[in-house]
Amino acid sequence: MLGATQAPTLLLSGPRRMGKTSLLNQLPRLLGPDFSPAVVDCQDPAVTGSPATFLRYLSRAVTRGLQRRRVTMEPLTAAALAHEPFAAFSDWCDQVEAVMPQTMRVLLCLDEYEHLQRTLEAGWGTDILDALRHMLQHRAQMVLMFTGVHTFEALGPVWTGRFISARRIRVTFLTQDEVLPLLTQPIPAFEMTYAPGALEALYTATQGQPFLTQAVAFELVQVLNTQQRLMATPADVEEAMARALVSGSVYFANVWSDAGPAGQAILSAAAHGATLPDFPDAQVWLQEHEVLNTAGQFVIPMTERWVRQQPIPH
Repeated sequence: MLGATQAPTLLLSGPRRMGKTSLLNQLPRLLGPDFSPAVVDCQDPAVTGSPATFLRYLSRAVTRGLQRRRVTMEPLTAAALAHEPFAAFSDWCDQVEAVMPQTMRVLLCLDEYEHLQRTLEAGWGTDILDALRHMLQHRAQMVLMFTGVHTFEALGPVWTGRFISARRIRVTFLTQDEVLPLLTQPIPAFEMTYAPGALEALYTATQGQPFLTQAVAFELVQVLNTQQRLMATPADVEEAMARALVSGSVYFANVWSDAGPAGQAILSAAAHGATLPDFPDAQVWLQEHEVLNTAGQFVIPMTERWVRQQPIPH
């Protein structure tokens, strides 16, 4: 984005709890003063209540972002959007571009964008998507970023037809080289150390999945603090993983629920060394969401341990 004369439309996609929203929260620091990030949480039902409320929330997010960059702009009011909301929003965008420095760009981030499907089901969402596409085509100082679990292709032609030039960036696991500094020096004055094999055991169990890496590391610090020790052993990592299987159970339960009955049958068979049932669609979903690899094996050993503890589905 920083190196592009015309910043591309971006789609950050990846499974849940991979750090997409956390990344959005870091954008003001990462992008510097020439970008004004504005984040809209599309999970909020108020955002998708009507065209007017959606556009009002967009204007609020843009205004807050500009204020952080010392640019003063008032958001749209409900009264201003009461009649011809799209025309009012377009006029408001003209004003935004007039007060912004010429070198600055607004980065409008639609987090959990799939929830905009509600607007399509309500019958007015195509107007919203058309307005966003028009903004991209005609406002060089405004850039759009979507974040979510699904790709545009998965949601159908109503999305691909409007954002065909969007660049998809997969948000996935951290590599071992990326994880090690986070575990060994998360802050400058971090005194905890690791006995041989402890770091490797932690990475092997989580495979760098961001949420699980953080969960196990948190539990590991708790174990050592309770015992007033500074060196973590492989046995300590094992105890931390056992605790994280409980404290992070919502994560595993969410993967299990999203997999559906067919996916659950596959996961249970994989965890117990049985022949995998032939459910092609579920197998594709599990691979796309990085639960199983193409060989039908668990990508994350901790997930396998959690599944093994569940009742076998019938």
